Amino acid sequence: MDIEEDRHDLQETRSRKQLGLEHSDDARLRPFVSHKCWVEKCCFSPDSSLLATCSGDQTVQIWKIKGGEQNTDAIKTFPHDSMVWCCDFSPDGGSICTCCSSGSVHVWDIGTQSCRHTFTGKSGPVFSCKFGRDANEVFSAGADKVVTLLSFAAGKAEVIRVFRGHTNVIDDVAISPSRDIIASASKDRTVRLWFFRTATYNDSGRIKTRTLRGHTHWVTSCIFSGDGTLLASTSLDRTVRLWHVGKIKIVHVLKGHSCIAWSCSFVSIGQTQILMSCASDKTVRYWDQTTGKEVGCERDIGAEMSSDTHGNQLLTCASSRDNRHIAVGDYEGRVFMGNLQEMFPGVGVDEEVQEAASDKLRKNVQ
Repeated sequence: MDIEEDRHDLQETRSRKQLGLEHSDDARLRPFVSHKCWVEKCCFSPDSSLLATCSGDQTVQIWKIKGGEQNTDAIKTFPHDSMVWCCDFSPDGGSICTCCSSGSVHVWDIGTQSCRHTFTGKSGPVFSCKFGRDANEVFSAGADKVVTLLSFAAGKAEVIRVFRGHTNVIDDVAISPSRDIIASASKDRTVRLWFFRTATYNDSGRIKTRTLRGHTHWVTSCIFSGDGTLLASTSLDRTVRLWHVGKIKIVHVLKGHSCIAWSCSFVSIGQTQILMSCASDKTVRYWDQTTGKEVGCERDIGAEMSSDTHGNQLLTCASSRDNRHIAVGDYEGRVFMGNLQEMFPGVGVDEEVQEAASDKLRKNVQ
């Protein structure tokens, strides 16, 4: 076993050096904030200055990043009547949407800390919610197996469209950067793409959808890349899969996690486009999007602080839009923050280099 681990570490080190991603062992993910129960989702604000976290402790909290050092007090707390499964910042950063086990979806004004809108028409828990074009448009999904498009433009909740097709619970939804494609991840082992702005309908009146098949177990999350070219998904089958959105085909199957892969996020490290993922095996893994190779791994995050063997299972991860910070939430309610400039050298390249890397990736998957 030790020989295999040493061999894996050597291969990992070689890959990092080839990509200029030599990792600093002194700059690990560090404790940042804490909830009283597991952290289900975390997300950064559009301007990368705030982090929102939601939890089984029935709260959503917003934290000031302050360079990534540990915080002790949330600047905003939004109490709910049941477990909160998801949170998302609006495109302008002024609002946040949340969803709960009680079946409700809320839109909050961050500045006044007041609830602007509430929708209670869902049957069963709502596990995911994402803003659409603005703070008046929200997509939600959950135990009822459908994605619902809600509008609050008229001052009250109105169901605009219902997307049907999944045969089991939907655990996550994601919206493309162009705000015209919705992806949904389900326990039916599929990810579906809904091109809802230019929708066509079948004979039964349902919006036609494209289905991504390949996972062999419940799909736990999905997310679009920054340019919308790729979609990543995680699963109970322990894999992370990378899909080409336009061609509706698999690009890479990323294997390395030894337990449930719960979440993933795209980030740029230097000139390299990276996908990070976290799992119940207590690791965060970094994958080169172009080659599909693992180029880094954080192991046993928070293990020395856990009260039991299940405590530091990692349930969610996110990256800031400025590619400076990453956040990871665990089963014990802790959130860990990493500063990519400290963890990996070469972070913070200019936009021209970022675009060149994206062009290289697009050519690779054509």
